[in-house]
Amino acid sequence: MDYSTLKATKLVNIQLPDTKLSDIVLDITKSFLDCRCPKYRLALSLPHPVDPDNSQAKWDKDKCLLQITLKLVREYDDFNF
Repeated sequence: MDYSTLKATKLVNIQLPDTKLSDIVLDITKSFLDCRCPKYRLALSLPHPVDPDNSQAKWDKDKCLLQITLKLVREYDDFNF
């Protein structure tokens, strides 16, 4: 059993100084996260499959922080039923 997936979500925080929300392009697939803006780019292979349609992103303009909550795709087991 992989205990790192016991929670149903994973949080990814991306610090983007001097960035506006309108400049951010975020693309999430089942196995990949791609975040781009004029000054920065993050291409991240995800260690566990996620459900992009049920994941969420929130922008904190005061901190220039993009908070992404990825909904994990998990098989049913003793902890997840």
